[in-house]
This record gives sequence, structure tokens and C-alpha cells, in this order.
Amino acid sequence: MTPDDGMVLSLWRGLVPLDPPGFSAMKAVTKRVYDGVLALVELDTGISREAIDGRSRYAEIVRARQYAMWLFRQRLDKWGRPVHSYPLIGAAMDLDHTTVLWGVRAHQARLDALKAQQVAA
Repeated sequence: MTPDDGMVLSLWRGLVPLDPPGFSAMKAVTKRVYDGVLALVELDTGISREAIDGRSRYAEIVRARQYAMWLFRQRLDKWGRPVHSYPLIGAAMDLDHTTVLWGVRAHQARLDALKAQQVAA
């Protein structure tokens, strides 16, 4: 019994499939999801989706792009795990996965700082 045969041994349930029914592995970002996220970012920030999709490095546009990356990572499956991996988000946005990782962390840091500032006030 190896992972190659698609089964694993569970101490509680015996031999079970490696991917349980309903298991959703990481999914590619669909056009519908991509358009929805960019439309939301455009609505929230006022920055056009052409600018978000572009290569501009102006701070406001970079922050909007990072916001979009963060929103992709916030999409969760029924087990609370992210639906899209960093490489899949990067492929959809034509970016390297490390750029996406950095962008998600940067946006989360801004959110955490804003929450801390609101609690202190």
C-alpha cells in the first residue's frame, strides 16, 4: 500500500481513499472569479483593472494589486483551507508566486496595523 495506489491506512477507519469524497485540491483561478475579484478591488480602491493588471509600481496601484492577491487567498473551501495556491494566483495575475506571497503578507500586515491602531484609539 503506497500513496500511488490512492489509499492510506487510517488508525480509526482502516483503508481509506487518499482524497476523501468532496475533497477539493487547489483550483486554478477561473475567469469568472478573476473578474469578480478585480471588479471588487476596482470598486473599493477606485483604481482601474487595467492598472491592477498592468506592471505599474506606483504605491497605490501596488497596494490595490496586493489587495487582489489577498482576496484570492481568502477564498476558502468547506474545510477552511485556501482554494487558490500562491503559484495559481501568480499564474492568473502573470506574477511569480513569491511576489504573490509577499503581496498577501504585506496586505495582511497593513490590516493588522490598522486593527491595532483602532484598538489603541
